[in-house]
Amino acid sequence: MAASRGAVALAGYEVARQVWIFQAFVLDALAVAAQSFISGFLAKGNMFEARRYSSRLLQIGLWCGALLGALVWASSSSIPALFVGDPATREMVGTMLRYIAPLQPVCALVFVYDGIFIAARDFTYTAQSIFLAGVGSWIALVYAASLPATSVGAVWMGVNVLMIGRAVALGSRYLSRRGPIPPSSDDDVEELEVPEAAK
Repeated sequence: MAASRGAVALAGYEVARQVWIFQAFVLDALAVAAQSFISGFLAKGNMFEARRYSSRLLQIGLWCGALLGALVWASSSSIPALFVGDPATREMVGTMLRYIAPLQPVCALVFVYDGIFIAARDFTYTAQSIFLAGVGSWIALVYAASLPATSVGAVWMGVNVLMIGRAVALGSRYLSRRGPIPPSSDDDVEELEVPEAAK
């Protein structure tokens, strides 16, 4: 897709992709934390703590994604200078960075959801959600191919649709009582440990 839009667009895409991958590795650390914590609680049968930690990690992921997105947006004019010297390519990289930065909170949620669902061993639904989101991404790419060559956003349309689709699919599963870690009921309060000072 990027190659069909010229050398400048291709170079801009490759630099922006490296920034996107770097952010993905940073945010994916939360997925590792989710796998570790959540699997431990589920092994003990403590569904309440598994859900509580899952929700907290999702909140942290949302904030971390927003912070990274804001940093990329704010530095979108300086980051390109670290990679390229051509003014046109620098401008292209900056434009692409500003295009992908707002979606970082969504990407962060997806990575945390991955960790949660892997810990809960809900592999079937995870695979199905990836397939459906991939179909949506393919449709978006077909549409993007018909857009003018000057449309920079078209290059990232497939990736964005993929991540948004995955976030919606995994989020709906997480909020459903049919999910692997369903929302807590009033009965879960009994599992809370009473602090020593309150006894």
